[in-house]
Amino acid sequence: MNPWQILPEITKEKMDYFKSSIPRYERIISFFNNKPIGNILDIGCSPGHNAIMLSRMGFNITGLDLNDLWISFYNPEWLKEFNRITCDIEKNPIPFDSNSFDYVIFTEVLEHIAIIHPKEILKEIRRVLKPNGILYLTTPNVSNLSNILALFSGDNIFWKPEIFYGSTDRHNREYTWKEVKDILSESGFSRVKINFYSTWSNNRKFPSRVISFLIKRNFNYWLIDNTIEAIVIK
Repeated sequence: MNPWQILPEITKEKMDYFKSSIPRYERIISFFNNKPIGNILDIGCSPGHNAIMLSRMGFNITGLDLNDLWISFYNPEWLKEFNRITCDIEKNPIPFDSNSFDYVIFTEVLEHIAIIHPKEILKEIRRVLKPNGILYLTTPNVSNLSNILALFSGDNIFWKPEIFYGSTDRHNREYTWKEVKDILSESGFSRVKINFYSTWSNNRKFPSRVISFLIKRNFNYWLIDNTIEAIVIK
């Protein structure tokens, strides 16, 4: 599977997001390429890019979204290939029995949690994972060099202020790698591997030629790379 295979099916509204997220999609495909086929819960599933690729790799996908407004970002044909449900995980338990899933995907969602402590959601994720099930988590790395350069130049590490008002798409808080590891530990996970990589969607100040070099080089170093990847085993 290659992310570019689904390019003709991407909605116009999500084309820029898709292209900027290619490095993340490639890592997810690479990670699951040698994993046993099983049940995956994709939390924060919209616009469905992960779900459709993994579904076509043979995995049984259930996508979970905050509310039904996110349905508009999907290619409607994709919803025939995997299951999608609505649940506000900051207000309600994940609506599945304990030990239901072999894998949970929680990519670029942690930074959006705003109402409750994220460890409460991670505890729920741990509950629905089967024994030895795997949580695959990614989130922006707030302590990377790009953000440091932004602060030195007087810029904020976040986007323009307008997105922070009247929107649930904003980042509530970004984390360091140690904070991510600590939250996972507090949630009951003890087997955690932290990696780092760079992706266009989490870039701040580096010019395009620099971020392109970083993506290709993959330093796997917290000071350089703009994304935290956590591989977590229950």
